[in-house]
Amino acid sequence: MSVVKKFKFDAAHRLPNYEGKCKNLHGHGFKIEVEFFGPVNEKTGMVLDFSKIREYIEEHILNRLDHSYLNDLLELPTAENLVLWIMQTLKFGNRGSRPLFLKNIKLVRIRLYETNDSYAEWKENY
Repeated sequence: MSVVKKFKFDAAHRLPNYEGKCKNLHGHGFKIEVEFFGPVNEKTGMVLDFSKIREYIEEHILNRLDHSYLNDLLELPTAENLVLWIMQTLKFGNRGSRPLFLKNIKLVRIRLYETNDSYAEWKENY
């Protein structure tokens, strides 16, 4: 069974190595989808508590990204690099944060929308 939680945040960035409009400072209303795969717990009836996902994402990801200048976090803050940063934070922790510990549950997908019709996505086979 898989479960998906969606989030959104606003942030600014510039792409210094890009020849085009995105080389200049600009902002986006980003949307994130995070998907987990695992067995349904017989006692709770859940794969993973949505509120626990929200708490972790807010504390360790959104608090770092929302209303920020993404170039302060990543040298090249493309959608692809942001997805990789989110994945690494969820799987391994980041700068003193613990990873989101998931017994028998796997992080399998992160999709980051930079605009309504453009996204970068990381998937793990499961």
